Amino acid sequence: MAVDHDQDREQQLARERLTRRYGTGKRVPLELLRSYAVLGEAVTVPGRERAAVTAQDVDDALALTGEARSLLDRIELYLIDEARAHGRSWAQIEAACEADQAHQRYEWLRERWPGYVPVQERPLLNSTGTDVERAHGDGAGERGGG
Repeated sequence: MAVDHDQDREQQLARERLTRRYGTGKRVPLELLRSYAVLGEAVTVPGRERAAVTAQDVDDALALTGEARSLLDRIELYLIDEARAHGRSWAQIEAACEADQAHQRYEWLRERWPGYVPVQERPLLNSTGTDVERAHGDGAGERGGG
């Protein structure tokens, strides 16, 4: 157990160092992606100043690659789900993200986060907190629509 705790602590320290050097200093999940992207740009874009990038920066980014990838996958799941909630077909989603097999990708993402509740299956609350039915004229708003 101590090993897992040490690894978690190291990842937390890496996250703090990266967001302090490459982010805005906010402690939000998307800040990790911003920091990761800024550092990635610093080491991959020809002509960019690389002298400021330290070995610790690179170690931190590598340690957080899995977390950044996982966060990006989670965002993709939300976006695909939201597109479906707005009535987009699988073909439209595939065209928008320039990828084939969007439906299979969505199912894989759903399996990765088994507790995820799709937009169409969540209660829609009005300003008083009362559950209301989703209403879309195209039928895409029906609960559980696929």
